[in-house]
Amino acid sequence: VIPEGTLVEWKIIGSSTESIVFNSNKISSKFVANDNSFVFAKKINQNTEYQVITSNNNLKNFEKLQYQIAIVKDQYPTIDVQQAPDSLKVDKSFFIGKIADDYGFSKLQIVYYEKGKPATAKRGTLTTNSGVFDQFVFSFPGNLKVNQGVAYDFYFEIFDNDILHNFKSVRSSVFSNRISTEIEIQDALIENQNSNLNSLEKTLKNQSKQFMDIDKLNKSDKEKKDLEFKDQQMINDFIKKQEAQDELMKSFSEKIKENLSQDKKDSNDKTKESLEKNKKLLDELKALNEKLNKEELQDKLQQFKQSSKNQVKTLEQLVELTKRYYVDKKANQIADKLDKLSQEEKKLSEDSNPSTTKDQEKINEEFKAIQDELKELSKDNNALKSPLDIPNTNDLEQKINSDLNNAKEQLNKKNASKAKESQKNASQNLKKMSQSMKQAMEGGEQEQLQEDVKMLRQVLDNLLAFSNSQEDVMKQFKATKVGSATYNKHLKTQQTLKTQFKHVDDSLFSMSLRNAKIAEDVTKEIGNVQYNIDNAIDKLGNG
Repeated sequence: VIPEGTLVEWKIIGSSTESIVFNSNKISSKFVANDNSFVFAKKINQNTEYQVITSNNNLKNFEKLQYQIAIVKDQYPTIDVQQAPDSLKVDKSFFIGKIADDYGFSKLQIVYYEKGKPATAKRGTLTTNSGVFDQFVFSFPGNLKVNQGVAYDFYFEIFDNDILHNFKSVRSSVFSNRISTEIEIQDALIENQNSNLNSLEKTLKNQSKQFMDIDKLNKSDKEKKDLEFKDQQMINDFIKKQEAQDELMKSFSEKIKENLSQDKKDSNDKTKESLEKNKKLLDELKALNEKLNKEELQDKLQQFKQSSKNQVKTLEQLVELTKRYYVDKKANQIADKLDKLSQEEKKLSEDSNPSTTKDQEKINEEFKAIQDELKELSKDNNALKSPLDIPNTNDLEQKINSDLNNAKEQLNKKNASKAKESQKNASQNLKKMSQSMKQAMEGGEQEQLQEDVKMLRQVLDNLLAFSNSQEDVMKQFKATKVGSATYNKHLKTQQTLKTQFKHVDDSLFSMSLRNAKIAEDVTKEIGNVQYNIDNAIDKLGNG
């Protein structure tokens, strides 16, 4: 059994053979032996039967030997290409392909062209092995030369190594993909990020309900000498809810950081560590609950509450800083769009050939879209806890709209000179609006930094004063008997210090929502101080 088109060679050797008759497919060939051997070769393209008859002077036509060669037809190659499934969590432009052939491949290529224009087809070669099976992954457009803002149709084509039939090939299904512009990519990123931020905010609000549940559990435990089965079930329910809550927060925070990593370097990621610590505390709570150990359980509940509070503050900081980042980015992006539109309008005003109404309408529509974006930007900015200083551009917008509409009107009247005058004014005001936004964003950042420095100095002074006062109270408690009037006075002083420290905590947290340099370590230490103050008041109050 041989492949179709194989070159078959016969070599017969015989010391007593003088001639050989070779019959194949009714073709008879006689060979005279030379040095007791002969060679015969032929390409076989179909099933072939042949017969060998040998003769010499003493014996004619000795033993007719019958043979058959069976041909295996070379099959077409196969190709199966699918878009990467959602479960892989990769971009929709990824494609996974499988190729196979009975005798191997010669070439794998991608053919792509502008949607609906196959005559513009271009080709790119993909790497593949020379075996009979292979898999490949391709992310369109890869290294292919494409144009932004253009939709493409494309398919994959595999060629076998059958040179006799000009390398048979098979195509995959046709796929489509539009190459987004840089602005469209950024817009999609911002939209996706806003969705993740809103989802994370909802989970953080649910976390506050969990804190209320912790307080209820602690209050219930303190009122009873021993834990009952009902209490045990309540704690188990709390743990299950919290585990689900943590998974949600982890999922959304990872999506936010993934989006940020596509846009800028953001290596400071301790959220995962915080969530892992919470998981460990939940496991400890579960174990203590099974033992019905009341005192340790209460202590672990308080530890978990403080750990969760620290984590919530860190995630709230992540949400707010990310929102600020994208508001700032969107404002600068709008400024760039205005600048680009200004150049397009200027080009119309300077073109020697009169511009058409259609050209002007396109710019008018683009400016309306920018105005819609400005409204959304204002809404997002006002939602920030400390809004950025984005300039009011209402007056400029009215002037631009007036010039753009007038330019369109004059073009309709075939009055090119007046149209160009309005286009020139519109271009200048668009440029002015762009510069105004950029300057405001740059100046606002410096102003905010100066305010933060001033506030931080005040916070440090307050922290130092708190530390000295706390140390004095500690000494006073050591020298006072439990239950005395002086003891109760010191307890009130400790309560006052707790309130004072809350102001420090609020000030630092407020700063952290607009300044990433107030890192998670600061939030963690502030939380630990708050936890220890609460613990101290609880123990001092119980004598």
